[in-house]
Amino acid sequence: MKVKWKILMKWASNIVFIVFIIISLIIIFPLLLLKNQQGQPPSIFGYKIMNVLSGSMEPLLEPGDIIFVKEIDINQVKVNDVVTYQKGQQTFVTHRVVDIFENRDDVSFQTKGDANNVSDQDLVTPNQIVGTLKMHIPNVGSIANVIKSTGGLSLIIGITFIIFLFRRIRVVFTQQV
Repeated sequence: MKVKWKILMKWASNIVFIVFIIISLIIIFPLLLLKNQQGQPPSIFGYKIMNVLSGSMEPLLEPGDIIFVKEIDINQVKVNDVVTYQKGQQTFVTHRVVDIFENRDDVSFQTKGDANNVSDQDLVTPNQIVGTLKMHIPNVGSIANVIKSTGGLSLIIGITFIIFLFRRIRVVFTQQV
C-alpha cells in the first residue's frame, strides 16, 4: 500500500508542477512581450492577449478574464461581432458591434457593452479596430494582476523555490530508502 501511495504522490506532484509551469508561461510570456510593445497589447501566435478590467460585457466577459483577440479584415466585421478597439494611447475597449454605418469612402461601427444600457458615445473607425474576440479564459487575468505586482512576483518565485526544494528532498529520501 505504501508503494502505491508513493507512486500516486509522485504522479500528483509531477502533474501539479507541470500545470503550474504551463500556467506561469501562459501568463508571464505575454507580460514580457508587453514590455517590448508599448501602446499595443501583447501578442502570441497572432492573438492579442488582454485582461478584462470592467463589467461592461457581463455575463460574457467578467473583470479578471483574459481575452484572445484575432486581427480581422474590416470588411468581415458584422453586427453582433465582439470587437476590441483602441481608444486613446493605452486604452482598449471590447464591446459588441450593434450597427455599421457605411458611406462612399468611409465605414464606422456603433458599439455597446452587453451590460450597458446605451451604445458607446463615439463611433469606432476601422483604424481603431484591433480585432475580434476569439476566446476568453475566466479569472486568469486576476492571477496575472497579482503576478505583475512586486509581492505577487515574489510569491511565484517563492512557490517555485519551495516546489523545487520539496522535489529535491523527496529524491534524497527516496534514494535513502
